[in-house]
Amino acid sequence: MEKIVKLLIKKRSQVIFFLFLIAFYGAYSYYVIPKQENPNTAVAAAVITTVYPGASPEEVESAVTERLEDAVAGLEHVDYYTSMSLESASAIILMYDMDVQMEEVESDLRRAIEDVQPNLPQMCQESSINTSVVTDNQFIISLSGADYTSQELQEYAKIIKDELMEVDGVSSITIDGQRTRQVAVELSIEQMKLYGISIENVLSLLQAQNLNIPSGSISYESGTINVNTPAVFESLRDIENTVVSGASDSLSFVKLKDIADIYIEDVDEFFYKQDGENAILLTGNFTEGKNAVNIGKDVRAVIDRLKEEVPEDINFHEVVYSPEDIDASITDFIVNLLESILLIVIVVMIGVRLRNAMVISVALPMSIVITFIVMNLLHIEFQFISIAALIVSLGILVDNAIVISEEIQQNLNKGKERVSAIVDAVKSTAIPVLTSTLTTMVTFSVIYIVPGAIGKVANTIPTVVIAALTASYCLAMFVIPVLAYYFFQPESAKKAGREGIVRKGFTRLLALGLRHRILTIVAAFGTLGIALFLVLNLGMQFFPAASKPIIYLNLKGETMSLAKTAELTAIAEDILKEEPLVDHYTTAVGKGLPSFFLTVPTVTAADNVSQIMMQLNEEELKKYSDISDAARHIQALMDGAIAGADAEVKCLEYSIPTDARIVLNVTGIDMDKINGAAGSLMAALEQIPGTENVRCTASQPQYQYRVKLDGEMLSGYGLLKYDVVKQLNTSLMGAAASTYSAGGADMDIVVRSNVSSLEELYQLPISSSISETQVLLGQVAEVELESAIPVIDHYNGRRCVKVLSDVSPGYSAFTIENTLNRDYIPDMDLEETGIASMGEVKSMMDLVSDLGLGALAAVVVIYVILLLQFSNFKKPFIILSTIPLSLIGCCLGLFMLNMDIQVMALLGVVSLFGIVVNNGILLIEAMDELRRQGASLMDACRQAVAARFRPIMMSSTTTCIGLVPLILAGDPMTAPMASVLLFGLLFSTVLTMVVVPVLYSLAVKDR
Repeated sequence: MEKIVKLLIKKRSQVIFFLFLIAFYGAYSYYVIPKQENPNTAVAAAVITTVYPGASPEEVESAVTERLEDAVAGLEHVDYYTSMSLESASAIILMYDMDVQMEEVESDLRRAIEDVQPNLPQMCQESSINTSVVTDNQFIISLSGADYTSQELQEYAKIIKDELMEVDGVSSITIDGQRTRQVAVELSIEQMKLYGISIENVLSLLQAQNLNIPSGSISYESGTINVNTPAVFESLRDIENTVVSGASDSLSFVKLKDIADIYIEDVDEFFYKQDGENAILLTGNFTEGKNAVNIGKDVRAVIDRLKEEVPEDINFHEVVYSPEDIDASITDFIVNLLESILLIVIVVMIGVRLRNAMVISVALPMSIVITFIVMNLLHIEFQFISIAALIVSLGILVDNAIVISEEIQQNLNKGKERVSAIVDAVKSTAIPVLTSTLTTMVTFSVIYIVPGAIGKVANTIPTVVIAALTASYCLAMFVIPVLAYYFFQPESAKKAGREGIVRKGFTRLLALGLRHRILTIVAAFGTLGIALFLVLNLGMQFFPAASKPIIYLNLKGETMSLAKTAELTAIAEDILKEEPLVDHYTTAVGKGLPSFFLTVPTVTAADNVSQIMMQLNEEELKKYSDISDAARHIQALMDGAIAGADAEVKCLEYSIPTDARIVLNVTGIDMDKINGAAGSLMAALEQIPGTENVRCTASQPQYQYRVKLDGEMLSGYGLLKYDVVKQLNTSLMGAAASTYSAGGADMDIVVRSNVSSLEELYQLPISSSISETQVLLGQVAEVELESAIPVIDHYNGRRCVKVLSDVSPGYSAFTIENTLNRDYIPDMDLEETGIASMGEVKSMMDLVSDLGLGALAAVVVIYVILLLQFSNFKKPFIILSTIPLSLIGCCLGLFMLNMDIQVMALLGVVSLFGIVVNNGILLIEAMDELRRQGASLMDACRQAVAARFRPIMMSSTTTCIGLVPLILAGDPMTAPMASVLLFGLLFSTVLTMVVVPVLYSLAVKDR
């Protein structure tokens, strides 16, 4: 180390030049690093959808869902899976472990699903697998207009898409909400019966009629000429004139138009609306790894031009435009970063001479630009978590520079020659500074081992902090000495020995502590007990709501009817239209909206679901305590107006949210017992103070017709069960017979009947596939009315119902669940059912368990590092005593600021462990050195505090000051972490200056 420092001082001009090169490369890295609003918390997930036309939910469950679940249950890296079995369809949502990439497991999943296909019912369509469940869309644009049809809006959307795809960096744009059209062939039951034609006859004839078969060719001496005989439908008249049978008089023929109405219609499927008007959505993505802000500026120029070109009566609305949100978010955090740097530089200048302050301050921007370079090389994006990590690091970055600078200054004050003063300072501080740097790195590294969503959100924090600390150490050891050679001068004896008011106060407090050593220790750790008691009265929240002024509503109707769902959604839209809090709202009926925030779960398409995204008025939002309070207001409006559906208003969150603060999963085999247990839990929760909007996911039974086939009659007529089932399915749900092209678009020709009553159903003609027999359905079957569950939910292969409850402000989900488990569940009849907590409490307990193990491992590693430095078993324990002392500040800080205990606060507590031990390391290193020089034990304690007072106070103050802008910004994710770091370090520093010397005096024998 000595030789390196001497060489660098000798080559100091080259060192300065090299610093400028690093600064330029760091600036370049900042420009090219991809920027995004939030950390990437996307998980590997897949949705497996299988259509089983005409099957009841129970039939779908047993014949499709359970077979597919058996196939996916054995796949590796699967965290959990849920499923829905509903009429005619099965949907399975598969969630993988957080650390798995979809590319790693997709082939195994597809192979497993393919292997099951031969075992599914013959009427089943092939299972489809969607692995793009969560996408980070950069923009969503809606086009709407009362005077425009879906097709007209779609044409404008295509023009806009073509223009935007020309922008460099735009990777894809999809047009959503296009209404599909089809040719409906609606057969009359009465006419089919009259002419003796079954729906299967019509289906087969249309399939055979609309073909383009090569006719061959004719050879001439001059060559061959192909014969082309088009046999496809060229107009609706061709379809209408299709001959389906001979008439009874044998002189004419029955044409399709004689027994059916043929027309073009919109398919009854999902649709979108913007502010109450039918809409088309354009969803765009940028090339991965590129700077979204820079691409967004180019896209913005095109969008602004296109807005002027579309007709004025078309509403061109930006539902989501992430590049500008990212730019604003990054700008806000960069401002916080610059504010922190300025405050730290001011503090340093107050604490030391201007020359010294300038040298120390160099470590700050240089550490940051080196960190930018590392982020660029490791492909770490700029987002609020990585920038928050930089801000958290700021105060720590100057600590090493302060320590080495103070040591150099003291050596100069003692009269040492300049190079000797610098080299001796580096020699004496290299190991303790390295030890303190390593201990800080170790505690931040605990975040690496945190599993699940938290680990994925926060995993950039340790990387950024470790990179910054490494840069800080290298700068302190190799660059600060070079700059000190240029700028440092010896201080006058009067100035060097000057003692301020704060320092005098600490001197007196230490003297008091050394006189009453046992009482001092008891008082310090007694304060910890009081602080822990106070913090137990705080609320608990796993992840806070995002501060972005957007909320959304998920609606789930009791009946599987798209028309009914549209009616209920229209009621919600009418409320939002009159609500001043809501500026705009975008609606999807029959499915969810395209991903408008990374962590919002995908809503599986179904006839009873809808989703509304609300853009809030920021001025009106100021009237509410926070965005969660605004969401509760909208929820109250919905609860008072919507009946026949569950309408849940949700805030955006930084991780995939749970269904509610309290989630109880009731599983079993018998649905009656599951529903009974769920009802008991709901009744209990409603009696516990602090719960609100208690509900469950159980579906209300609905009536259905069950067709009971007479096996003997079928056999007698030469019919197969398959004949009846297939023709019933075609009659009621329709079947695609062929295609029809018009206007450049292909449309399915769908054959169905006009059955509108049970009596007409009995009159449905059924033909045999193995003979020419044809009978009416009523001759071979009876139809009964029965009650059935419209949707059957599974969790990990077992039937389940979720009981959900929100938590009122001022109450804790932890307390409510404890009350439920203690006072209510023991008295419930829960035979053959299981109950599992799946909400906030479970998530928090899992996190505490993981962090506890990580913190314990960190403490052990820190002890080993300290043991290697001091070669003494007792002294590391003295230094580790600063950790519980820091908890006093953490608890009091959260209590005074009335912040909930949440994920980032707990991560801050663990990260603090490595920071607070640094002061103890410096003190004990100084005490040992003084005792080696012959000082008595008590004199060593007092003189060490005096010698290390300025570097310890300056490093602690700069760290705390650097966190202030982050706290004042009030971001719900980063402010709690910054708060526990600030208050924990503040209290720890004050107490360490007294408690560590007191413990040292008790543990070490005087010579």
